[in-house]
Amino acid sequence: MNICTLPHIPERLHTKERLALKEFFIDEELYWRCKPKIELPYSAITLSDVSHNRQGHSENIISESLDVLWNIDASKDFEKYEYDIVVLKIKELLPNHTFSKQFEEDNYKVSMSLIHEPINCNYAHTIFKFIFQLDTEVTFKNYDDTLGSKKAKKIRSLCKIEIQKMIIRKELRLTEMETKSPLNHQNGKGFILFT
Repeated sequence: MNICTLPHIPERLHTKERLALKEFFIDEELYWRCKPKIELPYSAITLSDVSHNRQGHSENIISESLDVLWNIDASKDFEKYEYDIVVLKIKELLPNHTFSKQFEEDNYKVSMSLIHEPINCNYAHTIFKFIFQLDTEVTFKNYDDTLGSKKAKKIRSLCKIEIQKMIIRKELRLTEMETKSPLNHQNGKGFILFT
């Protein structure tokens, strides 16, 4: 049994005995936290650990956008990140309801898959997994020799563009002063919405 020991994490996010879901859904949202005021959210990241929270089916919600802000690292002394939220939407799936793409550029081949990978305090945890040359999983350890290498710059850009195409909105965290402005279109939770 997967046990979450962090008291600030809502019970509905605890994985417990729930299994990962292999299928995704058309129009399902993915939530990613990013540092405030970044214009192109995925442009400067490494593609070795691109984790999101998945929404789940509209009739069986697994998580909401704000859930991605919960800190699930017990070694950090805070409950929530003060980050912006990027919302992606799944617009196409394979016939078996999985998400997978392949890219080819300059003698390089990369597959990109979306995998629901629950962890103790976050059942919604989902990753984009990249396989370099279709046989090597991209990790922090091998990133510089695989998808992070200078020679793989074009194919790395294609992967990032594919993720950026899925963005439907950003939710920017408001300061206390900005929250009081009647000009900001807020979601009622201290965020301003951009589409």
